[in-house]
Amino acid sequence: MYLRIKKRIEEEIENDGYSDKVKVVLNKEGLEISIQDVLLFNSGEAEVLKSVNPLLLQISSMLNGLDNSIKIEGHTDNV
Repeated sequence: MYLRIKKRIEEEIENDGYSDKVKVVLNKEGLEISIQDVLLFNSGEAEVLKSVNPLLLQISSMLNGLDNSIKIEGHTDNV
């Protein structure tokens, strides 16, 4: 099941032109989605860019039916 969702997410990422900034990996902890900060935020700001909202909504709808915990990690830049 996770492999199928991973492939669907990768297809959406590629269709939206983000394959160089978003990586999807299946590892021992589960499905890991890494989104580069430049896609989400302007440097020194905490507000998510509106341009990425459609991608985040697509990903969240694919994860919505999973019966697992979701962990979100983030890191700040040096500005």
